[in-house]
Amino acid sequence: MIEYLAMRWWHLDQLSVSEPEMLWAKVSQDDKNATRNRVYELLNGEIPRSQMSEADRLVVIGRRRCDDDLGEWAKKINDAEPPALLEVRETTWYNWWDSLPGPSCRPYYGSPNKPIQQCSRLFGNANIGNLNLAGQLCGDHVAFIRYWYIQTSVTPDNADALEEAFHNSVATLTIGNKPYSQFHLSELFYDAQQVDLFLPTRQNFGVEISLYGDAQNILNRLLKTPLVVHLEGAEQRGVL
Repeated sequence: MIEYLAMRWWHLDQLSVSEPEMLWAKVSQDDKNATRNRVYELLNGEIPRSQMSEADRLVVIGRRRCDDDLGEWAKKINDAEPPALLEVRETTWYNWWDSLPGPSCRPYYGSPNKPIQQCSRLFGNANIGNLNLAGQLCGDHVAFIRYWYIQTSVTPDNADALEEAFHNSVATLTIGNKPYSQFHLSELFYDAQQVDLFLPTRQNFGVEISLYGDAQNILNRLLKTPLVVHLEGAEQRGVL
């Protein structure tokens, strides 16, 4: 896990090189250790955003920030769900998130966190993250989900065990009652995955996390900060 992110960080930091595996093999051990330490600092939120380089943004939250033409995505939304006559719409980039805290994480509101279950659903009634309504966008809002990914802190003490747990865990993105995208947590942690899914008005959606093998026990013991699921894309709403 850390080795992969460190190699990616080094590759982006050396933009002229096109083969990251070969480059990483030639890096000195001292430089590799320094790069790994940088990755740990980024994952644990120790580097202010104002001091982050492009390589840093690969590792930290929002590492695949949508940089496409916003007008292009506004057109895609309008083609999928045409606006009402004389309606004016505003299109913005947005990041929807929800979190899965374990019993080892800092308690919310002074109450101990409950153990993580073998199957958990996010963006629903129990957890709504930064949504205004459980499991759906509010009012007349419509959206395209461009990427999704997960984020949590990792330390040298728990990196190997968390990597094993992430390889034995699956996240499924569902719109309505149909699963549209499914990845191992390890894939969503390494990099944002592209989906390009349309969310019509008042359509419910959610993410289901399923744990297999010893993943449930590992996350309950070692997860020190909540596992956060991010859905990132373009949102459009009517304005007066």
